[in-house]
Amino acid sequence: MWKEVVAPIYKTVVGLQDTKDYMKVDENDENVLIESFIATAGRLAENFTRRRFLTQTHDLFLDSLVNRSGGSSAWWNGTREGTEDFAFGLARNYIEITRVPLQSVTFIKTFDTANVESTFAAESYFVDEVSTPARIVLNDGFSWPTGLRRYNAFQIRCIVGYGNAAAIPDDIQDAIKAQVHYMFLNRHVGNSQLSGIAEDLLLPNQVQAL
Repeated sequence: MWKEVVAPIYKTVVGLQDTKDYMKVDENDENVLIESFIATAGRLAENFTRRRFLTQTHDLFLDSLVNRSGGSSAWWNGTREGTEDFAFGLARNYIEITRVPLQSVTFIKTFDTANVESTFAAESYFVDEVSTPARIVLNDGFSWPTGLRRYNAFQIRCIVGYGNAAAIPDDIQDAIKAQVHYMFLNRHVGNSQLSGIAEDLLLPNQVQAL
């Protein structure tokens, strides 16, 4: 389960003036409305691409290695399948971070059966930022903590996103501007679906669902 800790200011995901220039809007009367459309379009684009654009902080909570029925076979060779937004490859000793792109891992904390918190030593793992999604990989000679509580036993704090608006790929920025223009022209319809142009621009950046 993911939990947002520090949210970005979505109305800055693309520049207001750049968006107005794209839309050929000169007056300032609609600035607040356009900024609200920028924020909505940014979130729609994030959901579609399964990427995060502006820098933000998220915590990933994982259950322990004991399954809910009381056995110990919840994790097996390969990747666990289900509705959770993560994958834990026990045999391959890594945790996939499905908030893309990953900038850094701030900490990994674990909680034992008495709910006592511990910090998993940074030298025990390395962060593979080359892969998409990124992975936290267990170093040789180390093992994951044991004796943990059955639910939310791991807390992994991640800094994700490209950075500021200037760091976001051009085609994503163009897609957001196109979506804002579409919403601006169709504001009375209340349509918040992605336009065809926005989808076409975003599709090459879409991360495959896990």
